[in-house]
Amino acid sequence: MIERLDLTVSEAELSDRITATPVPDTVLIEVSVTDPSPDRAREIAEVLAEEFIDRVDQLETPRDGRPSPVKVEVSEPPLVPALPSSPQTVRNAGLAGLVGLLVGAGLAILRARLDRSVKSAEVARDLVRAPVIGAILRDQELEKRHMMDRSASSRTAEDYRQLRNNLQFLNVDEPPKIIMVSSALPSEGKTTTVVNLALALADAGQRVTVVEADLRRPKVTRYLGMVAGVGLTNLLAGTADLEQVVQGYGDGHLQVIGSGPTPPNPGELLASSHMGELLDKLRGSTTLFSSMRRRSFPWRTRPVWQCTPMVCCCRFATALRAGTSCSKPPSS
Repeated sequence: MIERLDLTVSEAELSDRITATPVPDTVLIEVSVTDPSPDRAREIAEVLAEEFIDRVDQLETPRDGRPSPVKVEVSEPPLVPALPSSPQTVRNAGLAGLVGLLVGAGLAILRARLDRSVKSAEVARDLVRAPVIGAILRDQELEKRHMMDRSASSRTAEDYRQLRNNLQFLNVDEPPKIIMVSSALPSEGKTTTVVNLALALADAGQRVTVVEADLRRPKVTRYLGMVAGVGLTNLLAGTADLEQVVQGYGDGHLQVIGSGPTPPNPGELLASSHMGELLDKLRGSTTLFSSMRRRSFPWRTRPVWQCTPMVCCCRFATALRAGTSCSKPPSS
């Protein structure tokens, strides 16, 4: 067959392309040939039938010249199929689409079950067991400049003014004088909230002091365009006085104490007795502390217990930033 059809395959390869299957309850044998060319598959099937008939005649014809008792005929000539037997593109595409749909649905369900992010203000309130005192709409300009436009009546500016008013209503008789602003994770908007809340309080005529207590990642002085020289760490170490580290901003209602040089032991400095003395000196004005993250700050030390309330910043729904007020530091 290989020489007759001038094929370029070996006998083993040609044998693998031919399948012979007996038809049950009959004397028929169904033969199929697989080949990249449908016309060549038909030619191989035709030649195979001829060769098979000749070989049976040779084997079954008696030596005395009598006719062969076995007669082989082709019941149906080989046909060229209209569609290839493989690959079955439509079926494979359908199965792939179904499998992809099932896998995608499974991954979506798994992601939803494993998702622990905060999606709403109600979820934030329930997690920290404290009221939500403000929600700031995410603003691309604010993320670039970190300071709201105080002269414009923008949504962001109004949100910070509303946060300012809500803080005052936490205790009408004795409004909070020392406010700790923190967050559970980085990039939650803590420093931006401190800066713009301080500006909103200063616009209302209050004397405000911002203390940059985030000694690991200080950003307040950079956002306000101030000098990041001496600051809080110098005060706590006793190498500078309060008057030497305070910087005024704007019309004088806002003053800032930068973080100062980065210490090797920020937690111990913030838990020192000098911190308590500083808090006593600052009680004459509204003081906002931009603290380190919740897990990094020494919550259980005496100065921190004097910071009431504590405002925890968190992002939710990928578009909002909320502040939750706590009357005391949350337990670990």
